[in-house]
Amino acid sequence: MKKSDQKAKNVEVAEEKEEKAEGEQKVEKEIDLVTGANGKLGRELIKSLLKKGDVVRALVRSKENIVELPPGVVPYIGDITHQKVLDDACNGVDNVYHLAAAVSEYKYTTEELIHINVEGTRNVLDAAEKGGAKHFIFTSTVDVYGRKRRDVLTEESPLKPSDKYGYSKMLAENIVKEYANTLPYTILGLLLFMGHCLKHRTSRYSRRFKRARYILLEMDKTTLHFFTYMMPFKHLYCREYLLR
Repeated sequence: MKKSDQKAKNVEVAEEKEEKAEGEQKVEKEIDLVTGANGKLGRELIKSLLKKGDVVRALVRSKENIVELPPGVVPYIGDITHQKVLDDACNGVDNVYHLAAAVSEYKYTTEELIHINVEGTRNVLDAAEKGGAKHFIFTSTVDVYGRKRRDVLTEESPLKPSDKYGYSKMLAENIVKEYANTLPYTILGLLLFMGHCLKHRTSRYSRRFKRARYILLEMDKTTLHFFTYMMPFKHLYCREYLLR
């Protein structure tokens, strides 16, 4: 074989190896669904997921809410009580971030809190399971432990919600755990979050938390409880609660 022919063959082989290596390095974009997409936390999360390069779907309650979404987000109109919409939104999804919830005890009756926070969560879980989701992220609250607790909380600490909202979230957490065999999950027990999207709250607590430290209790690797998150405020974002 002539040297020129051998050189050409070597170049061809090298190019094939390079193309193969590039193909192996390519990672398919993950598909995420965010419920509660128009909330302050939802908006920050979506920004982070888009920056990460994911395909983001958002559950919004009306057509009017679509204009509030960043460009590139795929909207699904409905709420977590609409099973058909949830099934469509979860079809082929990788990660489901379930943020939507009824919070105000003044605005909602006990029956409405249960219907939205408990039955609604089961609806999302059913859709996520049917759609083949790989990870279910559920935002809960430290209110499931009740207020004015003086004991150190651990994974074995009894749940003693002292209000209707905490009670509904406790029931929702139990439902999430029922799907553990088929749907990997993470429960985030949030106390409060601060940052540029909540400037009024940030300014209110900045002095109070001036010397505070960041405390994260990681229990069974599926339940994360955030009690205080404090760092220079220009680097503080709500989204970091979900993406850490």
